Amino acid sequence: KFSQSYGRAWKALVRIQAAMDAADIKYDDDDEKYLVVLAQDDEERPIFESDEECKNFAADCKLAGNELFVTKKFSQAVESYTKAIDALRARDLEVDSKLLSNRAAAFLQLNEKVKAASDARASTEADPDWWKGHWYLAQAVLGIAKSSPQGACTANAERAQEAKRALESCLKTSTLPSDKRPTVERLRDSTNNTILEFSQQEGCSLQ
Repeated sequence: KFSQSYGRAWKALVRIQAAMDAADIKYDDDDEKYLVVLAQDDEERPIFESDEECKNFAADCKLAGNELFVTKKFSQAVESYTKAIDALRARDLEVDSKLLSNRAAAFLQLNEKVKAASDARASTEADPDWWKGHWYLAQAVLGIAKSSPQGACTANAERAQEAKRALESCLKTSTLPSDKRPTVERLRDSTNNTILEFSQQEGCSLQ
């Protein structure tokens, strides 16, 4: 019974932290000491009695992450999403494409483009029809390309090509809202110009 009670306590902790963070309420000194230790201790991860309990925990963490994202607490949102992803993977359960794209979005807000690209790519693999996976992948790899040194023109052009493919895949999804289509199309068209700019740089060997 201990493991079941511990799992419930951990989920309660997630809810409490999210609510306090969203309301910008500081922990009392005594509370914070124990909450931080509990949250950061890798040896005291939640133990679940069943896959269903794990899934419920992941859903709670995802919800907490969404609430933190809305309040622009992106680092804390990443932490909540990561708890959900790690819990699911520890039990070899499928990680939802939306959970992965949510963390990708948070990483983008933190300017961690490589991590965002990794999560977005995993999201497209989990569900090729989820438009946000492709959308965030395009933004991430374009950001990497534009922030890379000029001498890396071939690699940057290839990244821009990957972004274009992601945008084309995004446009083919059935989940893309009609009001978002013009935005995706505009970025796809501007990405063509980006590819051309990189390919025309001296030393570029893009085929």
